[in-house]
Amino acid sequence: MANKHQQYTQEFKTDSVKYRLDHPEVTLEECAASLGLKRGTLSRWISEYRQSSKDEKEAFRGSRNYSSEAEKGNRPLASGT
Repeated sequence: MANKHQQYTQEFKTDSVKYRLDHPEVTLEECAASLGLKRGTLSRWISEYRQSSKDEKEAFRGSRNYSSEAEKGNRPLASGT
């Protein structure tokens, strides 16, 4: 069965959030629809963007994307059980 999970680039997410924040006259639903997104997805991206203090390098960093080699070295090892 094919994977239906769509992955978006950090640039697309950031641009989508900035568009929404720069155009308050457009509803969240309208903005999400025009971008081909679900309302909840765009809403979550906006929350993540705000929590990152608008540091675009920190916003939308996936679970396996480390900010430094030191942080990468400190990740937990997978259990072999």
